[in-house]
Amino acid sequence: MKLLHLADLHFGKRLFDVSLKDDQEYIVSQILALIAEEEPDALLISGDVYDKAQPSAESVAMFDRFLTSLREFSCEVFIVAGNHDSPARLAYAATLLSSLRIQIAGRLEGLPPVYTLPDTAGPVHFILLPFFRLHEVKALWPEETESLNSYSAALRFVLGKLDLPPGERRVLLSHQHYSGSLDSAQESDSELDIVGGLDPIAAEILTGFDYAALGHLHRPQSLGTSQLRYAGSPLAYSFSEIRQTKSVPVIELGEPGCAAEIRLRELTPLRQVRELKGSLAEVISAARNLPESERQDFLRVILTDEERLDNPLRRLQAWYPNVLQLQLERDRQTLADQTMSGQSPLEGKGAIELFTDFYKEQTGLEISVEDKALLDDLWHKMTLETEVEARG
Repeated sequence: MKLLHLADLHFGKRLFDVSLKDDQEYIVSQILALIAEEEPDALLISGDVYDKAQPSAESVAMFDRFLTSLREFSCEVFIVAGNHDSPARLAYAATLLSSLRIQIAGRLEGLPPVYTLPDTAGPVHFILLPFFRLHEVKALWPEETESLNSYSAALRFVLGKLDLPPGERRVLLSHQHYSGSLDSAQESDSELDIVGGLDPIAAEILTGFDYAALGHLHRPQSLGTSQLRYAGSPLAYSFSEIRQTKSVPVIELGEPGCAAEIRLRELTPLRQVRELKGSLAEVISAARNLPESERQDFLRVILTDEERLDNPLRRLQAWYPNVLQLQLERDRQTLADQTMSGQSPLEGKGAIELFTDFYKEQTGLEISVEDKALLDDLWHKMTLETEVEARG
C-alpha cells in the first residue's frame, strides 16, 4: 500500500504580513502533480490545515479547491486537526465528506476513529488522533485523572485502549510535539508555542506503528527511526527554515512485520526564503547579476556597513522587492557586547526609546521627528489614563 504524507499546510499564512496565497497555490499544484504521478492509496494530512482558528474566506476557498481536486484521484484522504485549526471549522461537513472518502477528525471526543483499508497483504488500520490537550483526556476519562499526569501518560492510555488485531499493520496520524529518548526533534520559529508549556511526548510510545504520520514541527525529520516522521511544512514559514529542503514523504507499506520503505519527493517553492549578508553596495551589486525570479525571493538582509546609511531599506527594495527583515551588523554586535558584559540592552530605557530601537532594528531607519512626537503624545495619554484608573 502506498501513502503520501502532508502536514502543516497553514493555508492563510502571512510572512511578515505578506500574503503567501500565490506561493501556497503554487506548492499545492506541485503536490497535486505528485499525487497524480505516485497514485497513492491514501493521502495523510497531519494537522494545521489552516494558519488560524478563524480562517479567512480566501483560506477556506483554497482548501475547498484542494479537496475538490483530490476527487480526481482514487485515494482515500485522512485528515486530523492541528493546534492552529478550529476542530469544529475543520470538521464542518465531515459526515458528508466521509461519503466522498475524505475522513476528518477535528476533536478528540473519545477513542480516536480507526479506518481500515485492505490490500493484497491484508488490512491496514489508520488511527486518526487530532491535536489534544491533557485536560481534554482527563475530562473524557475522569476516573483516570490521577494517572494521567503527563501528555506521554495520556497518549499511552488512549492508544492502549484501542482494540486492534495483533500482527496487522497500523498507521497513526497525530499532531503533537514528540521528542525524548529516540531523538531530539528540531523546531523552527514558525511553530506556534502552545500556551501552557505542553511537555513533549516520548516518541518511544509510537514504536508499535508501521508508520506514524506526524505534524506540528516544520522541519522535515524522522525521530530516531524512519517510520516516525514529521512531514514538515511544504513551504518555509520563517527565516529559521532558510536551509531546510521541503519534501513530501512517499511511504510503501509491505507485508506485516516488514519495515516501510520511505522516499522523499522534494518540493520547489515559487519564492525562496533567503538571507543575504554584506555591505549595502555589495548586496545591491549582487542583484544586478541575478535573474528576476531570484530577486523576488523573501529576504532577510544583514548589512555589515560601519558608517551610517541613508534609507537602506528603500534602496534595497528597489532591487529586492521582498526584503522582509533588515538588520545592521553593528547593532547586533553592540547587543552581543552588552550581553557578554552582563549589561542588559534594555537597562535604563523607557518605552519610547525601546520602540524606536525596535523600529530601527526592523527597518534600518531612524524614526521621523513627526512620528516620534506622535508616539510621545500617545504614550503620555495612555500613561495619564492608567493613572486616572488606578486612582479610581
